[in-house]
Amino acid sequence: MGIKEKWEGISNSRDFAFVVFLLPGLVLFITLVIYPVFRSFAYSLYAWEGLQRVGFIGLENFRTLFNGVSPISRRFWNAAGHNAYALAFVVVLQTLIGFFIALGLFQELPGTKFFRALVFLPVTLSIVVVGFLFNLLLHPSWGAINHLIGFFSGSDFSFPWLGDPATAFTTILIINIWRWAGFPALIFLAGLNNIPAAVLDACELDGVKGLARIRFIYLPLIVPQLLTVLILTITGNLRMFDIVYSLTGPTGGPNYSTDVLGTLFYRTAFGGITGLADKGLGAAIGIVIVLLSAVISLVITRSLHNKRVSLEG
Repeated sequence: MGIKEKWEGISNSRDFAFVVFLLPGLVLFITLVIYPVFRSFAYSLYAWEGLQRVGFIGLENFRTLFNGVSPISRRFWNAAGHNAYALAFVVVLQTLIGFFIALGLFQELPGTKFFRALVFLPVTLSIVVVGFLFNLLLHPSWGAINHLIGFFSGSDFSFPWLGDPATAFTTILIINIWRWAGFPALIFLAGLNNIPAAVLDACELDGVKGLARIRFIYLPLIVPQLLTVLILTITGNLRMFDIVYSLTGPTGGPNYSTDVLGTLFYRTAFGGITGLADKGLGAAIGIVIVLLSAVISLVITRSLHNKRVSLEG
């Protein structure tokens, strides 16, 4: 067989077509994800003065982050604690709210199409718009939220929702849920719409309704969508930056009560508003964020895959 015949056989094979279609995405993934991660790890192994690399220090930047003694380490653990709280708070609430919104939209009631667009509207808003809007709504003196609470309580009410360390971060998380709840809702709705009509008809005939239908029919059949929602929500919260920056600034005020790994990375790597940057420590923080996202995503993928296999078995 000649070279021409061999090439025609290879080019017509299914594996060749698979490689051809996969290659562009793989090249982009390596260029835009893998290479920057390895480059950042390389940066983290050096001491820096501004943009000037001073000398190789190995894993010293990571030890500085985790020692719990240095000022940057205390800031790191403070920010990491806020991210952990955000994961527990936002992931659970946003997923549940999105799922129940999807259930409501799945009923095909009058006005459903309008509400589908309305639910997704906050997702389309610029973060600048969201920050400006809620800074107005939550203003201690003339914000609409305080006026509304005062109206129903029958007395003047003034509270600095974003200015009190006890409430600032939870307030930001609630705003973040409002902004993004429409996204998981549409993903769940797509999964519900893919459930075969025969399955739903069988539910009606067998009298499977309410929580039983959700537990035994809906949830097992939307595991892929649930996996997508959880991974996107978790990685999004680990990378949280813009919502904090727009509402309480790059320092995560007041008194670092809303500081997260994203804002700490910004201040450390690029100087933030102080102009004092440490490229090595910033790269180390970035690597920690990437590793946390990868490990948590892997654990969720594996656990939900095993759950789906057990349900199908």
